[in-house]
Amino acid sequence: MTLRWLLLASLALMLVPLLLVPVPAKACTCTNGRPWEALEAAALVAEVTLVEVREDEQQLRYRVERVFSSRAPIREGQEVWVRHQTCNSLPPSADAVGARLIVFFDGYLGQLMEDYCSLRLSAWSRIPGSLLAARRRWLAERR
Repeated sequence: MTLRWLLLASLALMLVPLLLVPVPAKACTCTNGRPWEALEAAALVAEVTLVEVREDEQQLRYRVERVFSSRAPIREGQEVWVRHQTCNSLPPSADAVGARLIVFFDGYLGQLMEDYCSLRLSAWSRIPGSLLAARRRWLAERR
């Protein structure tokens, strides 16, 4: 009985450290990468100004300043509601109203969506050539 107890105790001592090793946490993974890659998947790519935040409903209202690409009939100057879908972030707070940026929006069941992983670019930095080319195509389709 003592030998059996020693073997079990030894085995337990060897296994306990395995239980104490932390397992890496897994969170939402952002995979949209570069603008030209995200451009293909986006329902709308536009330079926008944040007009209103409804934090309790996770709804954001943007004014579309300049369209680069769109699968929907969006006009420049139009205001659109966007759902901020999230697994690990909150929508912008009301003090972010007036912010201007370029956003790559997703679409789901006719609703524009954005989330923590949506690609965003500063509206004040150099615009990538792929976006300028997409804008030329978008404008040509409207003539």
